[in-house]
Amino acid sequence: MKNISNITILLTIFNRIDRTNKWLDFAEQSKIPFKIFISDGGNIPDTKKKLKLKKRKLNITYNKFKYYKNYNFFYEKFYKSVKKIDTKYIFIADDDDYIISNSITKSARFLDKNKHYSCAKGINCLGELIRNNNKVLGLILRGESKKKYKSISSNIPELRLIEYYKKNHLSVYNGLHRRDSLLKTFKILKSKNFFNLFVTELIFCLSVIY
Repeated sequence: MKNISNITILLTIFNRIDRTNKWLDFAEQSKIPFKIFISDGGNIPDTKKKLKLKKRKLNITYNKFKYYKNYNFFYEKFYKSVKKIDTKYIFIADDDDYIISNSITKSARFLDKNKHYSCAKGINCLGELIRNNNKVLGLILRGESKKKYKSISSNIPELRLIEYYKKNHLSVYNGLHRRDSLLKTFKILKSKNFFNLFVTELIFCLSVIY
């Protein structure tokens, strides 16, 4: 499919080797077809070896960035990562975000047809798996999973921000973004050195929507 080559998953990791391995295992099992760019801001030695990257049947690029003890300069590696990525679209994921490939390609088709949109996303399915003898029986959903959202589509930036506040602060973080738009947003975040994660995600959303 044409859109597959236009998409990169930006996977940001920080010292959670077990979780990252689970994410990569899931990516292999579900045969994720996209490029994966791993942005590592942690300080664990031999991370590439511990993640078994050479043996993975995935299209992975790994980059180790400078380690900071706190959240200062948190978005520096995001900005540098996006600069290194050359695909048209980027999907942002942490190592506890399990993605569905079909939904991402659907978002890419939407963005191809709607040039004036900066990003597209579905709902985040938050909840707990119901298991029986290692077999998944279902998913108990909570929070955002049960909400329905409409596109924020006004041609006027200020009105888009008003729509955003009316729609219960829909997060656009885990979505498919145009690479060029994302670069502008991360340039703002890294230059101001915001370090409160709740505030920075709000600023991220406001920048994308504006």
